[in-house]
Amino acid sequence: LVGRSKDSHFQLSYDDPYFSRRHFLVEVNPPRVRVFDLNSRNGIAVNGQKVRVADLDDGDELKAGHTVFR
Repeated sequence: LVGRSKDSHFQLSYDDPYFSRRHFLVEVNPPRVRVFDLNSRNGIAVNGQKVRVADLDDGDELKAGHTVFR
């Protein structure tokens, strides 16, 4: 669980006001890694494409709010 909330497993600082308290969930089930948007206000994008659910590959870029994960 990724977000700004204290109960997030990966908590971001409050520097990005476009990042939700509970923004997205990452499911790791080797060899697959899947990301789920948790109805965040600004959504998520993988490699520039807005998505609700996506499988991630090595080198993908995940954007949530103004924060980018590579």
